[in-house]
Amino acid sequence: LLADPMSHDVLDRQVRRDAVTAMLTTSVLEGYAGYMWARANGLSAGTTATLATGGDFGFMWGYNVAAMSGSDRIEWDTARSRAMLAGSWTGLVLGQVLASHRQYSYGDALVMRNMGYLGILVSTTIADLTQKPHQRDPRVYSAALLSGSLLGLAYGDRQVQDYNFEPSDGVSLQLGTAAGAVMGFGVTALANNHSSRGYWIGATTGALVGYHV
Repeated sequence: LLADPMSHDVLDRQVRRDAVTAMLTTSVLEGYAGYMWARANGLSAGTTATLATGGDFGFMWGYNVAAMSGSDRIEWDTARSRAMLAGSWTGLVLGQVLASHRQYSYGDALVMRNMGYLGILVSTTIADLTQKPHQRDPRVYSAALLSGSLLGLAYGDRQVQDYNFEPSDGVSLQLGTAAGAVMGFGVTALANNHSSRGYWIGATTGALVGYHV
């Protein structure tokens, strides 16, 4: 369990183990319940993928909203958990609403998700460029992630309206984007660049090139 080595206190370690066990059990049950619900309601692959995208991005939105709230360390865990749970449900609802007004294919949903990730990379890179070294405000990065992901998803929705993407198209775009980001990050590392800006610029540039290639 990843959370277990993080603590040296016996009681705290037991609490962390229980929490991770509960998370694992709940995720498995939720996955099974989601599968049965989708099967019983005859949801298409495109609708299911859209719901999953909404839930995943909602989870990230909730985390970053909590990070921007400025809660102290004692209140942080509670605020984070509540915000992520609320964000996940909000994302699922938004995904359902969006899917009910669109006829997404599975490939369309993958393209939209991919554009959300690209939006995060671009906006976070811009945020990093505006920050002074050793004086970075985490809330700026959280705000950038929120705005970038929303803009990316909106652009992705716009993009799939003009073209019906096949599943292979969506997978190819995701792989190209991910490979480009890793390549850009690796080239920056080989250049012995120790600045976070260099890594963000390298990864984002690589992702954009990989997407278009």
